[in-house]
Amino acid sequence: MQSEKLPARGVHGANRLASNSLLECLVFAAEFAHLDISSIPIADIPQTEALGSTDLKIEPQDESMLAEIRAQLPEVLWNSAGIARSGEQMQRAISQVHQWRQAFLSSPLSQQLNHISPGQTVTVNPNIPVRAWAETQNLLDIGYLILKSAHFRTESRGGHYRADYPESQEQWQAHTVVEQETWQQVPLDS
Repeated sequence: MQSEKLPARGVHGANRLASNSLLECLVFAAEFAHLDISSIPIADIPQTEALGSTDLKIEPQDESMLAEIRAQLPEVLWNSAGIARSGEQMQRAISQVHQWRQAFLSSPLSQQLNHISPGQTVTVNPNIPVRAWAETQNLLDIGYLILKSAHFRTESRGGHYRADYPESQEQWQAHTVVEQETWQQVPLDS
């Protein structure tokens, strides 16, 4: 990317409200227009045996778990990590999302889908909600990251208010970097 020729741009920090995402789309589209992808090698993916649709199975309790998570996760996130939040609320929500993630990953369908090799062909029975399953796994991961990140930041900033930390604090004028299960602050100038 030829970033040395482009002015520095970024997202809206703590104020991820309303139509800011539209501005972010414009900024990132302009940046991606200058991206040179011609030198990126394309890896050959080895072909493996096909996995037939009869091999994938979903249990009734997995379908009800999927429905429960998809119905309750947005409410849990809004009530605990919405605009007004507290550490206690977020900790309860983190525990709930952690339980859902554990149950989700240990379910038979997750076990089957997680053992598919890159390049392996899978014929999916239309009665098995594979797309909804994958979307739910992504929603659980994103929800967990939002909650843990909001809990990590012990201040109120931008449009977000923490009842247990009502003031903005200078030491939080930093980036938050997440790596595996580690959250840390990184100075803005690094």
